[in-house]
Amino acid sequence: MTGRSSKSAKKKPAAKKQATKKQATKKATKKATKKAAKKATKKATKKATKKATKKATKKAAKKATKKKPAKKKPAKKKPAKKKPAKKKAAKKQPAASKQAGKKQAPRRRRPPKPPLLVQPRRTVTPADVLAAARESAASGDPGPYVRARDVLVAETEPTLRSTMLSHMESMRQLADRLQRTPNPEVPIGPLEAATVAVLVEPDSIAARKTRGLAAMAALRPDLAREDFERALALGDAKAQLLLDYLRVTFAPPGFCPIALPLGVPPLGPGQAGCVRDAAALREQLQVYATRVHVLRERLLDLGISAHAPWLVPDVSSLLPQGPVPLQRWPYAPEPGVALEVDQTVHEPNDPVTALERMRCDWAALTLLLHLTGHSTLTLPGEITPRAELVHAMEWVEFGLWRAKTQEASGGAQATAQGLPDLMWRDGFSVGALSKDLARIAAQEFAELYAAVTWLTAADCSSPFEQGLRF
Repeated sequence: MTGRSSKSAKKKPAAKKQATKKQATKKATKKATKKAAKKATKKATKKATKKATKKATKKAAKKATKKKPAKKKPAKKKPAKKKPAKKKAAKKQPAASKQAGKKQAPRRRRPPKPPLLVQPRRTVTPADVLAAARESAASGDPGPYVRARDVLVAETEPTLRSTMLSHMESMRQLADRLQRTPNPEVPIGPLEAATVAVLVEPDSIAARKTRGLAAMAALRPDLAREDFERALALGDAKAQLLLDYLRVTFAPPGFCPIALPLGVPPLGPGQAGCVRDAAALREQLQVYATRVHVLRERLLDLGISAHAPWLVPDVSSLLPQGPVPLQRWPYAPEPGVALEVDQTVHEPNDPVTALERMRCDWAALTLLLHLTGHSTLTLPGEITPRAELVHAMEWVEFGLWRAKTQEASGGAQATAQGLPDLMWRDGFSVGALSKDLARIAAQEFAELYAAVTWLTAADCSSPFEQGLRF
Protein backbone atom coordinates (compact mmCIF):
# COMPACT_ATOMS: atom_id res chain seq x y z
CA MET A 1 0.00 0.00 0.00
CA THR A 2 2.63 2.32 0.86
CA GLY A 3 4.53 1.73 -2.37
CA ARG A 4 1.47 2.24 -4.74
CA SER A 5 0.43 5.44 -3.10
CA SER A 6 3.85 6.97 -3.47
CA LYS A 7 3.93 6.05 -7.14
CA SER A 8 0.59 7.71 -7.90
CA ALA A 9 1.71 10.74 -6.00
CA LYS A 10 4.63 11.05 -8.30
CA LYS A 11 2.39 10.83 -11.44
CA LYS A 12 0.00 13.66 -10.42
CA PRO A 13 2.42 16.56 -10.86
CA ALA A 14 3.31 15.45 -14.41
CA ALA A 15 -0.33 15.44 -15.51
CA LYS A 16 -0.87 18.85 -14.02
CA LYS A 17 2.13 20.19 -15.85
CA GLN A 18 0.90 18.77 -19.16
CA ALA A 19 -2.52 20.38 -18.70
CA THR A 20 -0.91 23.75 -17.98
CA LYS A 21 1.20 23.50 -21.12
CA LYS A 22 -1.84 22.59 -23.22
CA GLN A 23 -3.74 25.57 -21.84
CA ALA A 24 -0.85 27.94 -22.64
CA THR A 25 -0.67 26.65 -26.20
CA LYS A 26 -4.40 27.15 -26.64
CA LYS A 27 -4.14 30.69 -25.25
CA ALA A 28 -1.24 31.55 -27.58
CA THR A 29 -3.11 30.17 -30.58
CA LYS A 30 -6.17 32.18 -29.71
CA LYS A 31 -4.09 35.37 -29.31
CA ALA A 32 -2.30 34.83 -32.62
CA THR A 33 -5.59 34.18 -34.37
CA LYS A 34 -7.12 37.28 -32.91
CA LYS A 35 -4.09 39.39 -33.91
CA ALA A 36 -4.09 38.02 -37.45
CA ALA A 37 -7.84 38.65 -37.78
CA LYS A 38 -7.42 42.23 -36.52
CA LYS A 39 -4.57 42.86 -38.95
CA ALA A 40 -6.53 41.42 -41.87
CA THR A 41 -9.58 43.49 -40.91
CA LYS A 42 -7.48 46.68 -40.73
CA LYS A 43 -5.88 45.97 -44.11
CA ALA A 44 -9.25 45.28 -45.73
CA THR A 45 -10.73 48.45 -44.20
CA LYS A 46 -7.79 50.56 -45.46
CA LYS A 47 -8.10 49.13 -48.98
CA ALA A 48 -11.86 49.68 -49.04
CA THR A 49 -11.43 53.30 -47.80
CA LYS A 50 -8.81 54.06 -50.46
CA LYS A 51 -11.03 52.64 -53.19
CA ALA A 52 -14.09 54.55 -51.93
CA THR A 53 -12.10 57.85 -51.72
CA LYS A 54 -10.75 57.47 -55.25
CA LYS A 55 -14.21 56.67 -56.61
CA ALA A 56 -15.76 59.65 -54.78
CA THR A 57 -13.02 62.05 -56.05
CA LYS A 58 -13.45 60.91 -59.64
CA LYS A 59 -17.23 61.24 -59.42
CA ALA A 60 -16.99 64.76 -57.89
CA ALA A 61 -14.52 65.93 -60.61
CA LYS A 62 -16.78 64.58 -63.36
CA LYS A 63 -19.78 66.32 -61.83
CA ALA A 64 -17.89 69.63 -61.53
CA THR A 65 -16.81 69.39 -65.20
CA LYS A 66 -20.38 68.96 -66.41
CA LYS A 67 -22.10 71.61 -64.31
CA LYS A 68 -19.20 74.16 -63.95
CA PRO A 69 -20.39 75.80 -60.75
CA ALA A 70 -19.35 79.47 -60.58
CA LYS A 71 -18.37 79.86 -56.96
CA LYS A 72 -19.70 76.79 -55.03
CA LYS A 73 -17.13 74.38 -53.74
CA PRO A 74 -17.87 70.63 -53.81
CA ALA A 75 -19.27 69.47 -50.45
CA LYS A 76 -17.06 67.19 -48.45
CA LYS A 77 -18.49 63.93 -47.18
CA LYS A 78 -19.11 63.79 -43.44
CA PRO A 79 -18.06 60.14 -42.99
CA ALA A 80 -14.53 61.12 -44.02
CA LYS A 81 -14.40 63.45 -41.01
CA LYS A 82 -15.94 61.03 -38.47
CA LYS A 83 -13.96 57.85 -39.13
CA PRO A 84 -10.25 58.00 -38.31
CA ALA A 85 -9.44 55.46 -41.01
CA LYS A 86 -10.98 57.71 -43.64
CA LYS A 87 -9.21 60.72 -42.17
CA LYS A 88 -5.85 59.04 -42.67
CA ALA A 89 -6.79 58.08 -46.23
CA ALA A 90 -7.90 61.65 -46.92
CA LYS A 91 -4.60 62.97 -45.56
CA LYS A 92 -2.56 60.70 -47.75
CA GLN A 93 -4.44 61.45 -50.99
CA PRO A 94 -5.04 65.26 -51.15
CA ALA A 95 -2.24 65.95 -53.63
CA ALA A 96 -3.48 63.28 -56.02
CA SER A 97 -7.05 64.53 -55.75
CA LYS A 98 -6.06 68.14 -56.43
CA GLN A 99 -3.84 67.14 -59.32
CA ALA A 100 -6.62 65.04 -60.83
CA GLY A 101 -9.00 67.98 -60.43
CA LYS A 102 -6.57 70.39 -62.12
CA LYS A 103 -6.13 68.13 -65.08
CA GLN A 104 -9.83 67.56 -65.68
CA ALA A 105 -11.40 70.90 -64.73
CA PRO A 106 -11.02 73.45 -67.61
CA ARG A 107 -9.71 76.95 -66.92
CA ARG A 108 -12.08 79.84 -67.05
CA ARG A 109 -11.61 82.12 -70.05
CA ARG A 110 -12.09 85.85 -69.91
CA PRO A 111 -14.76 87.20 -72.24
CA PRO A 112 -13.22 88.99 -75.29
CA LYS A 113 -13.10 92.77 -75.17
CA PRO A 114 -15.54 94.46 -77.55
CA PRO A 115 -13.82 96.29 -80.43
CA LEU A 116 -13.50 100.04 -80.08
CA LEU A 117 -15.95 102.22 -81.97
CA VAL A 118 -17.97 99.17 -83.03
CA GLN A 119 -20.93 98.70 -80.72
CA PRO A 120 -24.20 96.94 -81.58
CA ARG A 121 -27.46 98.80 -82.07
CA ARG A 122 -25.98 102.22 -82.77
CA THR A 123 -27.83 104.92 -84.60
CA VAL A 124 -24.57 106.70 -85.52
CA THR A 125 -21.39 105.06 -86.79
CA PRO A 126 -17.89 106.51 -87.39
CA ALA A 127 -18.71 106.61 -91.12
CA ASP A 128 -21.76 108.76 -90.29
CA VAL A 129 -19.52 111.15 -88.35
CA LEU A 130 -17.21 111.58 -91.36
CA ALA A 131 -20.22 112.16 -93.63
CA ALA A 132 -21.47 114.81 -91.22
CA ALA A 133 -17.99 116.37 -91.20
CA ARG A 134 -18.07 116.67 -95.00
CA GLU A 135 -21.48 118.33 -94.74
CA SER A 136 -20.16 120.80 -92.16
CA ALA A 137 -17.09 121.60 -94.31
CA ALA A 138 -19.29 122.33 -97.33
CA SER A 139 -21.89 124.41 -95.47
CA GLY A 140 -19.62 126.19 -92.99
CA ASP A 141 -21.87 125.04 -90.11
CA PRO A 142 -20.20 122.83 -87.46
CA GLY A 143 -23.62 121.61 -86.23
CA PRO A 144 -23.95 118.37 -88.26
CA TYR A 145 -20.50 117.16 -87.24
CA VAL A 146 -20.86 118.11 -83.56
CA ARG A 147 -24.27 116.41 -83.24
CA ALA A 148 -23.11 113.20 -84.91
CA ARG A 149 -19.96 113.10 -82.78
CA ASP A 150 -21.89 113.63 -79.55
CA VAL A 151 -24.38 110.88 -80.39
CA LEU A 152 -21.56 108.48 -81.18
CA VAL A 153 -19.96 109.20 -77.80
CA ALA A 154 -23.27 108.98 -75.92
CA GLU A 155 -24.12 105.58 -77.42
CA THR A 156 -20.82 104.11 -76.31
CA GLU A 157 -20.91 101.95 -73.18
CA PRO A 158 -19.81 103.93 -70.10
CA THR A 159 -17.03 101.46 -69.34
CA LEU A 160 -15.53 101.96 -72.83
CA ARG A 161 -16.28 105.67 -73.31
CA SER A 162 -12.95 106.99 -72.01
CA THR A 163 -11.05 104.39 -74.03
CA MET A 164 -12.93 105.29 -77.20
CA LEU A 165 -12.35 109.02 -76.71
CA SER A 166 -8.62 108.47 -76.21
CA HIS A 167 -8.41 106.54 -79.50
CA MET A 168 -10.79 108.67 -81.55
CA GLU A 169 -8.91 111.26 -83.61
CA SER A 170 -10.05 114.84 -83.76
CA MET A 171 -10.53 116.45 -87.17
CA ARG A 172 -7.26 118.36 -86.80
CA GLN A 173 -5.29 115.21 -86.02
CA LEU A 174 -6.96 113.46 -88.94
CA ALA A 175 -6.03 116.36 -91.25
CA ASP A 176 -2.38 116.21 -90.11
CA ARG A 177 -2.23 112.46 -90.69
CA LEU A 178 -3.80 112.68 -94.14
CA GLN A 179 -1.34 115.41 -95.16
CA ARG A 180 1.64 113.28 -94.14
CA THR A 181 0.32 110.00 -95.55
CA PRO A 182 -2.63 110.42 -97.93
CA ASN A 183 -5.13 107.57 -97.72
CA PRO A 184 -7.68 107.25 -100.54
CA GLU A 185 -9.78 104.89 -98.40
CA VAL A 186 -10.64 107.69 -95.94
CA PRO A 187 -13.77 109.42 -97.33
CA ILE A 188 -12.63 112.94 -96.37
CA GLY A 189 -9.73 115.11 -97.52
CA PRO A 190 -7.19 116.91 -95.31
CA LEU A 191 -8.58 120.35 -96.20
CA GLU A 192 -12.15 119.28 -95.34
CA ALA A 193 -11.05 117.79 -92.02
CA ALA A 194 -8.99 120.89 -91.17
CA THR A 195 -11.93 123.15 -92.09
CA VAL A 196 -14.18 121.29 -89.64
CA ALA A 197 -11.49 121.68 -86.95
CA VAL A 198 -11.45 125.46 -87.52
CA LEU A 199 -15.27 125.61 -87.42
CA VAL A 200 -15.31 123.81 -84.06
CA GLU A 201 -12.36 125.76 -82.61
CA PRO A 202 -11.97 129.03 -84.55
CA ASP A 203 -9.38 130.44 -82.11
CA SER A 204 -7.14 127.37 -82.03
CA ILE A 205 -3.65 128.19 -83.33
CA ALA A 206 -2.97 124.54 -84.16
CA ALA A 207 -6.22 124.23 -86.12
CA ARG A 208 -5.50 127.46 -88.04
CA LYS A 209 -1.96 126.40 -89.01
CA THR A 210 -3.14 122.93 -89.99
CA ARG A 211 -5.79 124.32 -92.32
CA GLY A 212 -3.35 126.91 -93.69
CA LEU A 213 -0.88 124.20 -94.72
CA ALA A 214 -3.70 122.07 -96.15
CA ALA A 215 -4.90 125.09 -98.15
CA MET A 216 -1.38 125.64 -99.51
CA ALA A 217 -1.19 122.00 -100.59
CA ALA A 218 -4.56 122.45 -102.33
CA LEU A 219 -3.21 125.62 -104.07
CA ARG A 220 -5.62 127.95 -102.26
CA PRO A 221 -3.33 130.77 -101.12
CA ASP A 222 -6.15 133.15 -100.07
CA LEU A 223 -7.52 130.69 -97.49
CA ALA A 224 -4.00 129.86 -96.28
CA ARG A 225 -3.20 133.57 -95.84
CA GLU A 226 -6.36 134.05 -93.76
CA ASP A 227 -5.41 131.22 -91.39
CA PHE A 228 -1.74 132.22 -91.02
CA GLU A 229 -2.67 135.83 -90.30
CA ARG A 230 -5.20 134.67 -87.69
CA ALA A 231 -2.57 132.44 -86.04
CA LEU A 232 -0.18 135.41 -85.97
CA ALA A 233 -2.87 137.59 -84.38
CA LEU A 234 -3.48 134.90 -81.74
CA GLY A 235 0.16 135.20 -80.63
CA ASP A 236 2.08 132.62 -82.68
CA ALA A 237 5.25 134.38 -83.88
CA LYS A 238 6.27 131.43 -86.05
CA ALA A 239 3.25 132.06 -88.25
CA GLN A 240 5.25 134.87 -89.90
CA LEU A 241 7.60 132.26 -91.41
CA LEU A 242 4.56 130.53 -92.91
CA LEU A 243 3.35 133.84 -94.35
CA ASP A 244 6.76 134.42 -95.97
CA TYR A 245 6.72 130.90 -97.38
CA LEU A 246 3.24 131.51 -98.78
CA ARG A 247 4.29 134.84 -100.29
CA VAL A 248 7.35 133.38 -102.04
CA THR A 249 5.52 130.28 -103.32
CA PHE A 250 2.58 132.18 -104.79
CA ALA A 251 4.39 135.33 -105.95
CA PRO A 252 3.37 136.57 -109.43
CA PRO A 253 5.86 135.22 -111.98
CA GLY A 254 8.05 137.93 -113.43
CA PHE A 255 9.60 137.84 -116.89
CA CYS A 256 13.20 138.15 -115.65
CA PRO A 257 14.18 136.68 -112.27
CA ILE A 258 17.16 139.00 -111.62
CA ALA A 259 16.74 142.62 -110.60
CA LEU A 260 18.14 144.90 -113.30
CA PRO A 261 20.40 146.70 -114.01
CA LEU A 262 23.02 144.28 -112.72
CA GLY A 263 26.09 146.52 -112.74
CA VAL A 264 29.54 145.21 -111.89
CA PRO A 265 29.31 142.02 -109.79
CA PRO A 266 31.24 141.76 -106.51
CA LEU A 267 33.36 138.86 -107.80
CA GLY A 268 35.11 140.89 -110.51
CA PRO A 269 34.47 142.18 -114.03
CA GLY A 270 32.66 139.83 -116.34
CA GLN A 271 33.90 138.71 -119.73
CA ALA A 272 31.13 136.32 -120.84
CA GLY A 273 29.51 136.57 -124.24
CA CYS A 274 26.87 134.67 -126.21
CA VAL A 275 28.23 131.70 -128.18
CA ARG A 276 24.90 130.34 -129.51
CA ASP A 277 23.07 131.07 -132.73
CA ALA A 278 19.33 131.66 -133.10
CA ALA A 279 18.59 128.03 -134.15
CA ALA A 280 20.29 126.55 -131.08
CA LEU A 281 18.53 129.11 -128.89
CA ARG A 282 15.10 128.22 -130.34
CA GLU A 283 15.76 124.51 -129.74
CA GLN A 284 16.55 125.01 -126.05
CA LEU A 285 13.68 127.44 -125.57
CA GLN A 286 11.26 124.81 -126.86
CA VAL A 287 12.68 122.21 -124.45
CA TYR A 288 12.12 124.57 -121.52
CA ALA A 289 8.66 125.50 -122.85
CA THR A 290 7.68 121.81 -123.08
CA ARG A 291 8.74 121.19 -119.48
CA VAL A 292 6.74 124.23 -118.32
CA HIS A 293 3.74 123.11 -120.40
CA VAL A 294 3.71 119.60 -118.88
CA LEU A 295 3.76 120.88 -115.29
CA ARG A 296 1.26 123.66 -116.01
CA GLU A 297 -1.23 121.22 -117.53
CA ARG A 298 -0.92 119.01 -114.49
CA LEU A 299 -1.87 121.90 -112.21
CA LEU A 300 -4.77 122.84 -114.46
CA ASP A 301 -6.05 119.27 -114.22
CA LEU A 302 -6.38 119.82 -110.47
CA GLY A 303 -8.95 122.52 -111.09
CA ILE A 304 -6.65 125.56 -110.93
CA SER A 305 -7.83 128.57 -112.93
CA ALA A 306 -5.68 129.39 -115.95
CA HIS A 307 -5.93 133.06 -114.92
CA ALA A 308 -4.60 132.58 -111.38
CA PRO A 309 -2.16 135.47 -110.73
CA TRP A 310 0.55 133.14 -109.40
CA LEU A 311 0.42 130.69 -112.34
CA VAL A 312 2.95 131.13 -115.16
CA PRO A 313 1.47 132.22 -118.51
CA ASP A 314 0.65 129.88 -121.35
CA VAL A 315 3.81 129.07 -123.36
CA SER A 316 2.08 127.52 -126.39
CA SER A 317 3.37 130.42 -128.54
CA LEU A 318 6.84 128.90 -128.22
CA LEU A 319 5.50 125.50 -129.37
CA PRO A 320 3.88 126.07 -132.78
CA GLN A 321 4.14 122.34 -133.57
CA GLY A 322 3.18 121.23 -130.06
CA PRO A 323 5.45 119.94 -127.28
CA VAL A 324 8.79 118.60 -128.42
CA PRO A 325 10.18 115.19 -127.36
CA LEU A 326 12.21 115.29 -124.15
CA GLN A 327 15.25 113.03 -124.38
CA ARG A 328 18.06 111.51 -122.34
CA TRP A 329 21.56 110.58 -123.51
CA PRO A 330 24.98 109.96 -121.93
CA TYR A 331 28.01 112.19 -122.34
CA ALA A 332 31.61 112.19 -121.10
CA PRO A 333 33.00 115.60 -120.14
CA GLU A 334 36.43 114.03 -119.73
CA PRO A 335 37.94 110.54 -120.12
CA GLY A 336 36.69 108.11 -117.50
CA VAL A 337 33.75 110.28 -116.42
CA ALA A 338 30.26 109.18 -117.54
CA LEU A 339 27.37 111.60 -117.00
CA GLU A 340 23.94 112.09 -118.52
CA VAL A 341 21.85 114.78 -120.19
CA ASP A 342 18.25 114.49 -118.95
CA GLN A 343 15.57 116.73 -120.43
CA THR A 344 12.64 114.71 -119.06
CA VAL A 345 10.26 115.97 -116.38
CA HIS A 346 10.18 114.09 -113.09
CA GLU A 347 6.71 115.05 -111.93
CA PRO A 348 6.57 115.64 -108.15
CA ASN A 349 3.92 114.01 -106.00
CA ASP A 350 2.47 117.17 -104.49
CA PRO A 351 1.20 120.30 -106.31
CA VAL A 352 3.39 122.79 -104.39
CA THR A 353 6.60 121.01 -105.43
CA ALA A 354 5.33 120.86 -109.03
CA LEU A 355 4.69 124.61 -108.86
CA GLU A 356 8.25 125.28 -107.66
CA ARG A 357 9.72 123.04 -110.37
CA MET A 358 7.71 124.92 -113.00
CA ARG A 359 8.85 128.28 -111.60
CA CYS A 360 12.53 127.24 -111.95
CA ASP A 361 12.08 126.27 -115.62
CA TRP A 362 10.11 129.48 -116.23
CA ALA A 363 12.92 131.57 -114.72
CA ALA A 364 15.55 129.94 -116.97
CA LEU A 365 13.32 130.31 -120.05
CA THR A 366 12.65 134.02 -119.52
CA LEU A 367 16.28 134.80 -118.60
CA LEU A 368 17.49 133.28 -121.88
CA LEU A 369 14.96 135.37 -123.80
CA HIS A 370 15.89 138.56 -121.93
CA LEU A 371 19.66 138.19 -122.25
CA THR A 372 19.34 137.60 -126.02
CA GLY A 373 17.28 140.77 -126.52
CA HIS A 374 13.64 139.57 -126.27
CA SER A 375 10.90 140.53 -123.82
CA THR A 376 7.94 138.46 -125.06
CA LEU A 377 7.14 134.77 -125.43
CA THR A 378 8.09 134.43 -129.11
CA LEU A 379 10.63 132.27 -130.86
CA PRO A 380 13.56 134.59 -131.76
CA GLY A 381 14.61 135.00 -135.38
CA GLU A 382 17.91 136.58 -134.37
CA ILE A 383 19.98 137.27 -131.26
CA THR A 384 20.76 140.78 -129.98
CA PRO A 385 22.65 140.29 -126.70
CA ARG A 386 21.97 142.82 -123.97
CA ALA A 387 24.70 144.60 -122.05
CA GLU A 388 23.78 142.67 -118.90
CA LEU A 389 24.97 139.46 -120.57
CA VAL A 390 28.58 140.44 -119.81
CA HIS A 391 27.96 140.23 -116.06
CA ALA A 392 25.10 137.70 -116.01
CA MET A 393 27.31 134.66 -115.40
CA GLU A 394 29.05 136.27 -112.42
CA TRP A 395 25.76 137.43 -110.92
CA VAL A 396 24.06 134.04 -111.27
CA GLU A 397 27.07 132.26 -109.79
CA PHE A 398 27.19 134.74 -106.91
CA GLY A 399 23.44 134.34 -106.29
CA LEU A 400 23.81 130.54 -106.15
CA TRP A 401 26.68 130.78 -103.67
CA ARG A 402 24.83 133.40 -101.59
CA ALA A 403 21.67 131.24 -101.40
CA LYS A 404 23.60 128.11 -100.43
CA THR A 405 25.50 129.88 -97.64
CA GLN A 406 22.22 131.40 -96.43
CA GLU A 407 20.71 127.91 -96.27
CA ALA A 408 23.74 126.43 -94.51
CA SER A 409 24.71 129.15 -92.02
CA GLY A 410 22.23 131.99 -92.31
CA GLY A 411 24.62 134.03 -94.50
CA ALA A 412 27.32 134.35 -91.81
CA GLN A 413 30.14 133.87 -94.33
CA ALA A 414 28.85 136.56 -96.69
CA THR A 415 28.36 138.97 -93.79
CA ALA A 416 31.88 138.32 -92.48
CA GLN A 417 33.34 139.08 -95.93
CA GLY A 418 31.22 142.20 -96.34
CA LEU A 419 29.60 140.98 -99.57
CA PRO A 420 26.41 142.69 -100.78
CA ASP A 421 22.96 141.17 -100.69
CA LEU A 422 20.97 140.14 -103.75
CA MET A 423 17.30 140.80 -104.47
CA TRP A 424 15.23 137.79 -105.37
CA ARG A 425 11.56 136.91 -105.86
CA ASP A 426 8.76 139.33 -104.87
CA GLY A 427 11.11 141.85 -103.23
CA PHE A 428 12.80 139.33 -100.89
CA SER A 429 16.56 139.70 -100.44
CA VAL A 430 18.54 136.47 -100.25
CA GLY A 431 20.09 137.57 -96.94
CA ALA A 432 16.66 137.77 -95.29
CA LEU A 433 15.45 134.28 -96.29
CA SER A 434 14.79 131.48 -93.83
CA LYS A 435 16.49 128.12 -94.30
CA ASP A 436 13.57 126.63 -96.25
CA LEU A 437 13.19 129.67 -98.49
CA ALA A 438 16.96 129.81 -99.10
CA ARG A 439 16.76 126.21 -100.32
CA ILE A 440 14.08 127.22 -102.87
CA ALA A 441 16.21 130.19 -103.98
CA ALA A 442 19.27 127.93 -104.38
CA GLN A 443 17.28 125.56 -106.64
CA GLU A 444 16.20 128.45 -108.86
CA PHE A 445 19.71 129.96 -109.06
CA ALA A 446 21.10 126.50 -109.95
CA GLU A 447 18.71 126.38 -112.93
CA LEU A 448 19.73 129.91 -113.97
CA TYR A 449 23.40 128.98 -113.67
CA ALA A 450 22.90 125.98 -116.00
CA ALA A 451 21.06 128.10 -118.60
CA VAL A 452 23.63 130.93 -118.65
CA THR A 453 26.51 128.43 -118.73
CA TRP A 454 25.06 126.84 -121.87
CA LEU A 455 24.53 130.30 -123.45
CA THR A 456 28.11 131.50 -122.79
CA ALA A 457 30.28 128.33 -122.75
CA ALA A 458 31.05 126.55 -126.03
CA ASP A 459 32.00 123.26 -124.34
CA CYS A 460 28.53 122.89 -122.76
CA SER A 461 26.28 120.72 -124.92
CA SER A 462 23.01 121.28 -123.02
CA PRO A 463 21.71 123.19 -119.99
CA PHE A 464 20.42 119.83 -118.73
CA GLU A 465 23.85 118.30 -118.26
CA GLN A 466 24.07 116.41 -115.00
CA GLY A 467 27.32 118.13 -114.01
CA LEU A 468 25.79 121.61 -114.08
CA ARG A 469 23.58 121.02 -111.04
CA PHE A 470 25.32 120.84 -107.70
